[in-house]
Amino acid sequence: MDRERGVRNVAASISALHLDVANECLWWGDQQIALTPKAFAVLRCLVEHRDRLVTKQALLEAVWPDAYVEEGQVKQFVAELRRILHDDAEAPRFIETVHRRGYRFVGDIRVRAGELNLVARTNRPTPPRSQARAGAPAATAAARVDGAERSEGAVQNALRLDWNRLAIAVLPFRNLGGDPRDDAFAEGVTEDVIDGLARNRSLSVIGRHSTLRYRDRCADAKQLAADLGVGYILDGTLRRQAGGFRISANLVDAREDRTIWAERYEGSHDDLLGAQDLIASSIAATIDPRLCEAEIARLGRKPAERFDAYDCVLRASSLLYTFDEHDLRRAGGYLDRALQLDPTFARAYAYKAWWYLLCICEERSANPARDTSLAERAARRAMALDPMDAFVLAVGAHTQALLQGQPECAAEMFDASLRLNESSAFAWGLSAVTHCYLGSPDEALGRLGNAWRLSPFDPLNFMSWTVAGIAEFLGGRYDRAIAWLGKALQQNPGFVAAHRTLTTCLWHAGREAEARAAAQQLLTLDRKFRLSTFASRYPLRRPGDLQRYMAGLRAAGLPE
Repeated sequence: MDRERGVRNVAASISALHLDVANECLWWGDQQIALTPKAFAVLRCLVEHRDRLVTKQALLEAVWPDAYVEEGQVKQFVAELRRILHDDAEAPRFIETVHRRGYRFVGDIRVRAGELNLVARTNRPTPPRSQARAGAPAATAAARVDGAERSEGAVQNALRLDWNRLAIAVLPFRNLGGDPRDDAFAEGVTEDVIDGLARNRSLSVIGRHSTLRYRDRCADAKQLAADLGVGYILDGTLRRQAGGFRISANLVDAREDRTIWAERYEGSHDDLLGAQDLIASSIAATIDPRLCEAEIARLGRKPAERFDAYDCVLRASSLLYTFDEHDLRRAGGYLDRALQLDPTFARAYAYKAWWYLLCICEERSANPARDTSLAERAARRAMALDPMDAFVLAVGAHTQALLQGQPECAAEMFDASLRLNESSAFAWGLSAVTHCYLGSPDEALGRLGNAWRLSPFDPLNFMSWTVAGIAEFLGGRYDRAIAWLGKALQQNPGFVAAHRTLTTCLWHAGREAEARAAAQQLLTLDRKFRLSTFASRYPLRRPGDLQRYMAGLRAAGLPE
């Protein structure tokens, strides 16, 4: 009880909440939290009727006056607000549920019109109450130096760095050429990168206006990170050169003051806006896997018993793609632990669905029928918890296409995922699989091209190269398919899907001896492989595609 009271005291001491009506965002002390327009409208309606019941119908009429929306939408936005406010529906400090009727705002919040200083922020899973209780005394103790309290902002930053490790600040890109006409271009790139990163629901992105004071780079990386409460800093420069320009970007792990990624981009002056979009989206897509790699490396220095839910998901993701049975079991165990620690963590459910998918497709499942049901359930739960996460939606779409045999519906879900985050190389690549199922290999290859442009050195490229092999097979271009599949197996020799498609491609290319050898290699990795089982669940829609695929496998000697 004392620990729980301590957490509430720390949270209360940070400062009161302020609702910024002019900019449609929320202030918590000196930290701005940008809300989606509908989430802000729900919060504003509740605050305007503070301490009074607001029925669900009243919220629907206030927030969606000209559209028919089901009550479930209100519930989703209230859940989003609770995650942002670190609120608990069972013991509410801000939003109280009135059973079967609506909600009541009971917290301390003031309304003000602040200066424009938006922070692009996405939902990160808040620590479960058990973790918060354990961490609060440490945070409180750390706030004392020689018996004196540190500033409220320092306490806030300490908490924010602990709970939102993938927090990043994008510094204004500097114009090194000195031509004032290039300032607007540099500012445009900065804003587009921030916008692209903010679409990733696993990141917290400090807005441009909050970093303007660091334009001259007076502070070092560690000091800047401490001031802003982030773990990572993206820095960039623009330089005009003969006939074009060059943009350099650097990603710094601020806690170690170490550059973990750097890249240069070049373009011509003929299409500045087009180049700006391409460069910004590429930076946003490339940074995500680099941040994950850095965080996974950091976990190696942390005892496993101290992992929180997010740590568990990261550790699981590092074990998924060896396709070793022991590693897959460990990954599943970490994901189960993540869901125990935080049952509201949407990405943990999405990764669990993805884990089931990999186990089934790579023939590592002891009970595919059971695991199919569990994968579908985990995917639905993830989408219910966070329908605005592009990764969550992409996993749900692939589940729909492969396990439920509904690629038509999945294609629409992938399009929705990409509307949420058009810089998601994962969604572009995975959507290509669905278009292969639908018999559209050229569309699939176009989507893969987007994924490679966004993240050319993505650690999951072995999957996208395999999909390219499938697409080329469907197009009857067997030699191209074999080249892609060979590239995929160079990066990950244990990927069963690549071996399977390589076998049928080799046979159809007239390379029968190599096809038989590839079939034996496939059986070495997957001793339980049977043509009938695979054919029953592989959802190739276009007439003749499945028959042609299976004919090559059968001719290569794989068992019925």
